[in-house]
Amino acid sequence: MTVLLVEDGDINRKLAAELLKKMKFNVITSKNGIDALETFKKHPIDFILMDIQMPEMDGYEAAQQIRKYAQQKNIYVPIIAMTAYTLDAEIEKCFAAGMDDYIPKPIDTKLLYCKIKDVLNRRHKKEGSTDVVEKENKAESPLSYEDPLSYIDFVQLKALVGKDRAFVIELLQSFVSTASSELESAKNEWQKGDINSCKKLLHGLKGTMLNLHIKHGLQEIIDLEKNISLMTEEQAASLFEKTALKLEKLTSVVNQLSP
Repeated sequence: MTVLLVEDGDINRKLAAELLKKMKFNVITSKNGIDALETFKKHPIDFILMDIQMPEMDGYEAAQQIRKYAQQKNIYVPIIAMTAYTLDAEIEKCFAAGMDDYIPKPIDTKLLYCKIKDVLNRRHKKEGSTDVVEKENKAESPLSYEDPLSYIDFVQLKALVGKDRAFVIELLQSFVSTASSELESAKNEWQKGDINSCKKLLHGLKGTMLNLHIKHGLQEIIDLEKNISLMTEEQAASLFEKTALKLEKLTSVVNQLSP
């Protein structure tokens, strides 16, 4: 079975794709809603895993456009939203846009599998066919970490990616290679007075840290995103500096890991 994975964040997309592959799905990826719509038109897709917050065309509009096209072709493909927002209003927007279900970020592997199985089996029962979702593929190699758990929740990461140590380290190194520059970009937007752009960058950092179960610096990112518009210039500058130092320390810890 083939899933269309729509996620603009490179690390989040790589992580979600790996989880889906371990469940024995074929994975096609798109970086935004526009690309997802075009991909959907060109390839046979069994279901879609759709991020909500994306540039160019967000998940809500993409789902609506895909539903419109699918109706014209008399086909139906389940869509599961991925969202860091779990407020009732946001969930209602997901369903109003044509989503079949949603999964909160950070992604829980077992919950994701259950959601996929549910939407697919509902579709197959309507079509009169049998359940076709296979069981997850169990990874074999163990993953052990001796690094400080105060930085990263390695237990959760181990459960998430099936004990694949090399892949975990690859994801973490990808994140730290860009995290400090993304924080600096957010700070620059704040200094220019563009609070919305600043918050979008911080939201992206937060989402990836949650998905990778990174604890060191996470609360500072959350505080910045939530309160930046209420802070004095001195408060914001101080918190940006504190966060930057934490990301530097996190980078040092991650770069000491070995596969």
